[in-house]
Amino acid sequence: MDGSSGLWPQDWPKSIDGLSLSEAERSGFARDEQAARNAAATRRRTIEHSGGVFTVGVDTYGALANDIAVRVAQNAALLATSTRTVSVAPVIIRPTGRR
Repeated sequence: MDGSSGLWPQDWPKSIDGLSLSEAERSGFARDEQAARNAAATRRRTIEHSGGVFTVGVDTYGALANDIAVRVAQNAALLATSTRTVSVAPVIIRPTGRR
């Protein structure tokens, strides 16, 4: 028994050494794999919001709080409006068939 689960084709090499890759190809694959890992790790650590992207461990929570405070201040007029809904029957607009 060779220790394999039978899922790996018998005629395929069991290690990277059997692929006849040059050192440049191996380095390129390693570099690409590391770049992909870094990109994936960064995506997991980011929070997208209306003001941009917050990166955990890079950006500060204080800066995020300040950004939120600025946006709230910019929307002061909206915050001053009533939050009550109008209690009248809705207007139903039916298409007339004309364009």
